Parts: sequence; C-alpha cells; structure tokens
Amino acid sequence: MEPFLNLCLKLPFGILFMFLHMRIMGLKELSQSNALDFGFAVLVANISWDLSVTPDYQIWHMIVVNIILGIIYFLLDWVTANNRKWEKRILGEPQIVVKNGVINRELLEKERLSEAELRARLRCSGVFDIRLVEIAYLEVSGQISVLKRGENNVFDKGAEAQNREN
Repeated sequence: MEPFLNLCLKLPFGILFMFLHMRIMGLKELSQSNALDFGFAVLVANISWDLSVTPDYQIWHMIVVNIILGIIYFLLDWVTANNRKWEKRILGEPQIVVKNGVINRELLEKERLSEAELRARLRCSGVFDIRLVEIAYLEVSGQISVLKRGENNVFDKGAEAQNREN
C-alpha cells in the first residue's frame, strides 16, 4: 500500500510542475512551438512522470529537478531571443520551400516532407495552384508561410525601402 500512497502524494506535484513549466514557457508555445520547446515539453513530462512513479524519489527531488529544468529552459530561451547567431544554431531558420511556383525538392528531402504534404499545407493557406506562389517558407515551427503572386507584402516593401535608405 505504501507505493500506491507514495504515487498518490507525488503525482499531483508532477502535474503541478508540468503546468508551471507551461506557464514559464509562455502562451506562445501553445500555438507556435519549435524543436526546443517540443523537446523541453517532452522532457519535463517524462521526468515528472518518472519522479512521480519511482518510489526511490521524494517530493524534494521533484522540486529540485524541476527548478533546474526551468532555469535551463529560461537560459536557452533567453539566449535564442537575444543572440541571432545562437538562435540560428539552436532553433534553425526559415527555409524557402517554394519560389516562383517551383518546389525546392532538395529541401523537401532534407526535411523529410513529401510533396503531397506540402501541397496539403499550401491548401490550408488558401493556395490550390502552386504556380500562384511567389514564395513560401517552411518556418522553424513546421508551418508554411505563403506569399501569393500579386499580393502586397507591406513588411517586405518597408524593409526594401529601409535597405535602400541605408
């Protein structure tokens, strides 16, 4: 009966720590996660579960490990937010998957993304004919961002104007 009681006492703490980590990670992670966020979420869930069900660990072990994980995540998140070089190394950067209606097949192969899956994602973005795509990016989150031919892209035009001034 003691292992069951131990589990009943530690499991709520494990769940609490998972929710606390989600709050630390921020609400952006719920809608737009990247490899670091996903890996961290899996790690926290796995460690919290293992610490909850293993009788050798006490509640204070859970507290210490979760504090350490929180600090590690916070530091990695801070580094990627404040250093472009490390952001590219840790998270990667968006890749051009379609340009002027032509699919970058090398990128599809590298990212293990089938052409059928790419076309399905483009349809979700409102593109049913790939020839209408001026440029499409495979974002670090795995989502596809699309600029159709003839659409005004105010952000890029503003950036071009700023580059001409400098």
